[in-house]
Amino acid sequence: MDYKYTVEVVDTTNSRIRVKYTSMGRADVRKNLRCNDFTAVSVDELINTNCPIDLWDLEENPPPVDPEVVEGAELDTTYRPPVEQPPYVPTPEEVYQEDMRVIAADRYFREASGIVWTDSVGDDFFFDTTVPSQNRHSAAQTRINQSARGDGGVWKCFAVDQVGGKTLKYRPMTNDDLSDVNDIIADHVEKCFDAESNTVDRYDDGDTDATFEEEWAKLP
Repeated sequence: MDYKYTVEVVDTTNSRIRVKYTSMGRADVRKNLRCNDFTAVSVDELINTNCPIDLWDLEENPPPVDPEVVEGAELDTTYRPPVEQPPYVPTPEEVYQEDMRVIAADRYFREASGIVWTDSVGDDFFFDTTVPSQNRHSAAQTRINQSARGDGGVWKCFAVDQVGGKTLKYRPMTNDDLSDVNDIIADHVEKCFDAESNTVDRYDDGDTDATFEEEWAKLP
């Protein structure tokens, strides 16, 4: 097949060229091509590699069309209601995995719900217990154990009033204070996993109605 091409745009800034391909008796085709080498040999090779011969072949030899519906034809038919699909029934393993997911989600909801610490003068403070906060407390405890934390550094928490309202505070915490908080958080998290383990044990023993909160309430 004989054809010609014309380079209509050379854009070295954006590394591209636009080429118009022409062939006798066929529609012109334009292509934008990525070009990293603007030497004559490389450009000619790029253009020939992207010749739209496949489009011209399709234009010259279009695929056969054999319509099954003729314009203007009247067809007799009968209404067929849609077939209702039966509801999906999960497998026993799928049910088990979903119930385990719910138990674990309930555990983390309780785990991340925070703890309240009462200081030496009887004031209450709320501390976050999401996993990132647990990691911060763990890192602080490591520094305390290594005598690397200055006594009285500020810690972000919430003061809790007599009706449960919370006010953001940046409270100076002695190492003893913070160690006390860290111990409460560690006990809280351990209780959460104990309750989750007990719930799974009940479930595996056949009590599929067992809930995390029931087991949580049983623990001291």
